[in-house]
Amino acid sequence: MSDAAAPRTWRFYVEDMIAFCDKALAYNQGLDRSAFGTDRMRYDATLRSLDDQALRRTRTASLKTRSTSSESSQPTQPSVMLWP
Repeated sequence: MSDAAAPRTWRFYVEDMIAFCDKALAYNQGLDRSAFGTDRMRYDATLRSLDDQALRRTRTASLKTRSTSSESSQPTQPSVMLWP
């Protein structure tokens, strides 16, 4: 029996990314730009979720590149836009 945890597949990281984006959207539901900017806790929570999403995206890109090295596709990087 090994003490090391089994490595996660890139699909689990993608699920995490979606969850972090959903959190960021939920934190700001119904707010306008000025309300978002004045609520420091909400602002910090949103930035944290987006930062976590970016970290997973970086990890996912490296895992997917290694697992599909025979394919010549470049990973896409979705953009998250809080304000239109």
